[in-house]
Amino acid sequence: MPENLPTRGRVRLAPVGDEFKRTARFAFGGIILVAALSLLIGGTLGQGDDPTLAMALILAIGFTFTFLVMRRQRGDLDAVEARAMQDAALGPQQVVDPGTADPLSLLSALAVRPIDERALKAAGETTYALARSSYDAGVKMIVLIALAVVPWQLFQFAWSLVVMVPVIVIYALYLAYRALAGLDEAYEATEATLAPLGLRLTERPEVEVVSRPTGEGARADVSGAVEYAGRRHGRGVTVRHDEDGTTTSLSGRYPEFEITAKGERLRAAPGVPPGVDTLLDGLSASPVWRGVKITGGRDGITVARPVAGAQHWMRDLWLAERLAEAA
Repeated sequence: MPENLPTRGRVRLAPVGDEFKRTARFAFGGIILVAALSLLIGGTLGQGDDPTLAMALILAIGFTFTFLVMRRQRGDLDAVEARAMQDAALGPQQVVDPGTADPLSLLSALAVRPIDERALKAAGETTYALARSSYDAGVKMIVLIALAVVPWQLFQFAWSLVVMVPVIVIYALYLAYRALAGLDEAYEATEATLAPLGLRLTERPEVEVVSRPTGEGARADVSGAVEYAGRRHGRGVTVRHDEDGTTTSLSGRYPEFEITAKGERLRAAPGVPPGVDTLLDGLSASPVWRGVKITGGRDGITVARPVAGAQHWMRDLWLAERLAEAA
């Protein structure tokens, strides 16, 4: 199979996704702590005739915790962007293990057409700008909700609801319609990544802004899937993202084999072609393989992963094409 593997520099060996794992651990521990503090405050200060102080403390803890989680997520995003810029400065590295490779190196290793570096950089900037905008909008919404709820809960100040609820509804409508425009930008940005891979966007979800069942505000309903398709090295390739996860498929006829994730490692079932075991033995343990299942046979090769791993589809494509050769 033709290769396009830049050889300058070293192979990048760094954990993938550690940034968001830290916030997930913080959120999990924080929820337990917030619940415990709320019970303690409610059981001590909330037993008197005037529970205002207890309510104020519980609301302050809840909103502060939510704000901190969202700010940490924004910090994680900034760290991921900085890491991507560092990878770009280093240039693509040779990929021998997709579980430890950075996205730029994977793209270079998989490219079957020239890469437009300026278009790729612009696409990355658009993607991160949209993500930052989403986080910032979430923080603003939390502040608006706090301005409505806190005065009402503590002082029964009805004007906080009269003033802030319409503001929240209008802002939610604005965010819903802005999300539609953002999706168009995001799909346009993916073209810079797909084109060098010989793939194109063949399906995208339908998004509709509808009223909430309660009549308060609106939400964006998303239905359908995102699908990329094309031909690479004489094989048909399809990458599909839907509510069940991500599926990467290669056309062709192969010996029957099955590979499943055991923790952070991929393990083949007995009886697979020898080349498959050799390929898997060269892959290090990595969290990117959690939940992955690979099957091969007369209908082709399929790599399926849970929703949480959708961003790792280029790793799946790299592995599927080498499994096709090994099998």
